[in-house]
Amino acid sequence: MTRPLRRAGYFRAGGSHGPVFIDSEAQLGQYRLLLKRLDAAALPTQPSRDLIHSVAQEL
Repeated sequence: MTRPLRRAGYFRAGGSHGPVFIDSEAQLGQYRLLLKRLDAAALPTQPSRDLIHSVAQEL
């Protein structure tokens, strides 16, 4: 069972000079939109595992 994620008030991203903390709502909104799009494009769990397994078998 999955629980809904708590909405964070900041985001920690890796930068060229170490971690960067983003806390403005506009920037957080951009990251949330990006994650939403990535989630929509990702395979479900089992098909993803099957794909990884088939690629590993070919190596």
